[in-house]
Amino acid sequence: MPAVTDATPGALPSLPPRFGEGNPGEYGGKLKRWLERDSLSLRFDGATEAEYLVDRTRSYLSLARLSLAIALAFFVGYLVADALSFRAYVHGWLWATLLGLCALPVALLIGVSFLEAGRRHYPRLAVAVLVLNGTGLVGISVYGNATGVQTPYEILIIHLLYDFFLIGVRFSIALPLALVAATAYSVLNAMAGLDPHALFESSVFLFGTVLLGAMACRLLEATQRKGWLQAQALREMARLDPVTGLLNNKAFYARCEQVLRQAGREDRPAALAVIDLDKFKEFNDTQGHLAGDDCLRRIADAVRDSARRPLDLAARLGGDEFAAVWFDTSDEEACGYAERLRVAVERLGFASADARHLRVTVSIGIAGIGGGEPCTPQRLVREADSAMYRAKQAGGNLIAVATAPGA
Repeated sequence: MPAVTDATPGALPSLPPRFGEGNPGEYGGKLKRWLERDSLSLRFDGATEAEYLVDRTRSYLSLARLSLAIALAFFVGYLVADALSFRAYVHGWLWATLLGLCALPVALLIGVSFLEAGRRHYPRLAVAVLVLNGTGLVGISVYGNATGVQTPYEILIIHLLYDFFLIGVRFSIALPLALVAATAYSVLNAMAGLDPHALFESSVFLFGTVLLGAMACRLLEATQRKGWLQAQALREMARLDPVTGLLNNKAFYARCEQVLRQAGREDRPAALAVIDLDKFKEFNDTQGHLAGDDCLRRIADAVRDSARRPLDLAARLGGDEFAAVWFDTSDEEACGYAERLRVAVERLGFASADARHLRVTVSIGIAGIGGGEPCTPQRLVREADSAMYRAKQAGGNLIAVATAPGA
């Protein structure tokens, strides 16, 4: 006879997975609420924002590298072309500033973007490069105008395009950077004695560029966020069982493999339960498919409630068979979870008019691994499935624990 235990699991640590890769429900609900908003905010909450920013940086890298290469060619090419022709800007301080604060940081950012560790820090490094570039260009303009070397303000307009569009900086950061650069140019050139009409003209065009760039950048980012949400919603739908809302078979095995690998890395135990409904076919045949689907959904809710922690999983394997994975959980603790699940299903009371002859319950088989033990989802499912059949053969509505190999 399979053993049943009433062991109660203790408090276990929460280890967050990559957001959206754990149990469905909360994540899908957040996506739905965001998509239903009339006007999209430019910031999500918590882990949703972090996930979006990772994907955004990844999608921007190719464009950013090309844009940065063009900027590098522009800085160096402009100086070289002038030196070979008009020689209007052959000044040591101008070359040092343009190459040191503009060209060199851009070249370094291009190189860093190809490194895995660098890509993680790319957004912050991009902001630093924009600050250095803006400082250099404003400094060149002010010092040049003060010493009689008239530098074109249009170069700052090109810089503002980089702030808003070309290297992947978010609107909430791009707007302050652009405003500071335009304001510094106007204030410092006024202090340096630039002709008032020339200052007025250049300032109007600079702040006009900031205004139009900000409007376009905000619209673009809102559209990008909406598109990202829609893509995430489609991805979420693809990994869910349509009847119960739990992970489907394919998504379960993929996610379970990740959880087991993490358990191995952190030297923690894990347990997997296969949950099969007793007498569900007879209930579905006598009560109808609508009642059968309602039964599956209610029991799925109970399975989901038993696996609420971030690295726990709940899934529908197919038909009337479910699965649960409990991270950092011994066999004894898993039996406690399973027993509460068994009682919860029993209390749902899905039965025929004569409940003595037909009552839907669950038979649960549990298989576990010790801390650091290598294992595959397929092996654990086979072992738990075998234990579940022993529970059914013993009369059903029971919990059985898989025998350790070699025991």
